[in-house]
Formats: sequence, C-alpha cells, structure tokens
Amino acid sequence: MSKKEMHAEYTGPAKAIPVGGEANAMHDPLFGDAPVIEPVTQQIDESVATEAFMNEKVLIRVNEATHEFDDPGPCPQVNGENMPLRRGVPTWVKRHFVEALVHSKPARYTMQSVDPYDPSRRELQANISLTYGFSVIEDRNPKGRAWLEALLAQPA
Repeated sequence: MSKKEMHAEYTGPAKAIPVGGEANAMHDPLFGDAPVIEPVTQQIDESVATEAFMNEKVLIRVNEATHEFDDPGPCPQVNGENMPLRRGVPTWVKRHFVEALVHSKPARYTMQSVDPYDPSRRELQANISLTYGFSVIEDRNPKGRAWLEALLAQPA
C-alpha cells in the first residue's frame, strides 16, 4: 500500500474546499454557516504607515545632567531594542525612541500647606516633568512637529 493510499484510508475521502462565492454558501453541521471574511486593507495600510513613521530617524540632543547623580546616558528601550544615548551629543534615533523619552515622566510629590494656621489641611502637589529633557534638532517629516507637540501635551 502506498503512502497516498494509507493517507486516504486514514483521513477519508478528499473534500473540496469552496473558493470565492462558494465560500459564503459553505455550511458546517456543528457551527452553522461560515462567516464572510471582509478584507482589512485600510487598517493594514494605516498600520504600515504608522510603523514607517515611527521608524523614521530624528536628530535629537539629550540635555546635560543637572545633578551629579543623574543618569550619565539614558537608554530607552522599545520592543526589545535598546538605544544608548549620550548627554549633550546630537544623535540620530528612530522616532519611537523619542516617544519613549517623552513617556518617561515620573511624578514627584511635595506636601503643600493649604492653610498656614491649620497644619492638618495639606495637599499633595504633583510635579511631573521629563526624566530626560531633550531637543529635536532635525526632523525631516513635516508631520513630525505636530506629532511631538501632541505627544508632549498628553497628560502623564
């Protein structure tokens, strides 16, 4: 007995798979009619365009350290990819690393007295700022500036 005959004996007779318009008429006794699958080319095109935009190179400079205990060189990580940066040195980076720098905004809280005559009335004041201040020196995409401004305007 050949392999083909053994396979046919084990799996049963071959069934035709409907293609095109016939696929909509396919009926499964367990699950009912097969759903119609619509193409998603528009969503894919938008995703590809966004991915291409986020992988464009932008020239940035991370500000010099202001305290002696500051990180000498930040290293943003995006999807397992690291980008070590040196402070004060202009560096070409992918736009998604700029987004990672923008999103590194820790909140530092200070206690403020609301009423100087009543010490029990205090409020926490949040101070939220970028961990690593930076400047964009060059962005060749005309949409880049609006993207960065919108990103910086988002709440922490």
